[in-house]
Amino acid sequence: MVYGRQDFLIPMFDIMRKAKSFIGNKKEHVHACFCVSDASGTYSKFAGTAICSLFENTAAPVTVHLLTDETLAEDNRKRFIDLAARYGQEIIFYDVPEQIKETWQEAEDADIIVHLDIAELWREEINA
Repeated sequence: MVYGRQDFLIPMFDIMRKAKSFIGNKKEHVHACFCVSDASGTYSKFAGTAICSLFENTAAPVTVHLLTDETLAEDNRKRFIDLAARYGQEIIFYDVPEQIKETWQEAEDADIIVHLDIAELWREEINA
């Protein structure tokens, strides 16, 4: 399944509420979040590679929460949708308002490859 709100920006509390509803309803899923701001049009391929490796190497169902802005081109958005569909996984798009995006740190962190099943890490109890 693919969920998206492409026509308007949603406030951050709506993003968190939406994400919480998916996590609460699908505890057997592994949830991963990526932030993609792609003004050059080249960053999406790195995020796509990371997401693909996550899908490829995780036995449990995966839900990817993709925080994005107006710089994500429609063709790259479609590529993410097609990637999730090819693996029978979920991807949820969150269009982040400009005032929230301004707080993002510039970081090239999508240059990762998942080569092990991260489901065990997801199930790990973290007690504060």
